[in-house]
Amino acid sequence: MQETCKASTQSEPAMQNAWTPLSFKLALQLAAPHTWPAAIIPFLYGFCVSFRSVDELSYPAACIMLIIVILFQSAANTLNDYFDYKKGADSKTDFVEESDAVLVYHHINPRSVKRLAIAYVVMSFILGLYIVYESDIIPLVIGIIGALVLVFYSAGKTPLSYLPLGELSSGVVMGGLIPSAVTYGLTQSYSSAFALSLIPLILLVALIMFTNNLSDREKDLSSHRRTLAGIMSREQAKTLYVVGVILTIVAEIFCLESILSADVVVVVAFVLCVAPFASALIHNPITPEMRLKSMPQILTFVVICGVFYCLGCMMY
Repeated sequence: MQETCKASTQSEPAMQNAWTPLSFKLALQLAAPHTWPAAIIPFLYGFCVSFRSVDELSYPAACIMLIIVILFQSAANTLNDYFDYKKGADSKTDFVEESDAVLVYHHINPRSVKRLAIAYVVMSFILGLYIVYESDIIPLVIGIIGALVLVFYSAGKTPLSYLPLGELSSGVVMGGLIPSAVTYGLTQSYSSAFALSLIPLILLVALIMFTNNLSDREKDLSSHRRTLAGIMSREQAKTLYVVGVILTIVAEIFCLESILSADVVVVVAFVLCVAPFASALIHNPITPEMRLKSMPQILTFVVICGVFYCLGCMMY
């Protein structure tokens, strides 16, 4: 018995010594820069709306808000990786990229990863104090709401990402709260028309999450994750996915014409450019085997929609 206890006490330090150091490269992989467009596109839209709304814009404040947005996205990605690892939700057989499951592929101390995520959030709030100084407390309140959703999305016994609310929560926070905080922080104004114009961005971010969850549907069900894709059959989920892609395009065209009064050239160019990428998503079965192809496809779709949305905001 004493020998067993002695062996166990010796194995723990040995395991700790075997941890892979959290290098800058691994920290960057945890931050998952390939997912940043999901946060940067909403920021750019908020910036474009601000640019056309006021005569003088605080570019230092805009740059700081961009850094805050990236830090928040990095924190979300790092926390997701951390909690998925702790719950054993990912494995090398799940067709996940190394950059999407860093803790699975590298023997990093989970505590270091958790501290890194907290550091991202703390840095973003410190930078947010400058935005409060430049405008008022409203952007900080929006940031606090986003941080709370971030925690509830990843942490806890039943996080939002394990429920059919994952798409809605991520869409509202990233597609809705980010441009709202940016626009208010730069203009100190808000309107119902602007709020309505956020619908395409909310749908775009929700589609990213839906693509991920539809790809992981069977794995998530085995892990007791009841995502939106998991509460219906795969066929029903794919039908809803196709509706989501089409609805996103229709919503963007409507907002470009009715709210942003975009130049017709932008609208036509958007339809012509987005059509082949939308078709690829619609004909993609979004199965686990196609995951490594599906995620780049949806991110490309998001970038194209986002770029033309920002162009439409500027060209009117």
